[in-house]
Amino acid sequence: MTTAKEQLPNIQYRIKNDHTFDPIKLTFIPSGKDSWKEIVRGKAVASPMSSDLITYRYDESFLTSDWKYFHDALKSYRLDIIRDVLPKYGICVA
Repeated sequence: MTTAKEQLPNIQYRIKNDHTFDPIKLTFIPSGKDSWKEIVRGKAVASPMSSDLITYRYDESFLTSDWKYFHDALKSYRLDIIRDVLPKYGICVA
């Protein structure tokens, strides 16, 4: 399976040359060991502060994880909608 980063040159070429894309089947795993969230967080660790709290250890790979990239894209898309699209229709989000 190729990564999105590896596919980028092909995607850019197809867009520039007005090619369509073949549909692909994407799977979504909302929770559990194979979900993006679980992969990026790793194993839960009991908090030394309280037995009711669990924590996760930080790892550098978080910054380049699919989970983080997805959420960064969502935040960027939301900002574009709020800043560029909605005002054209007289909608102001504060």
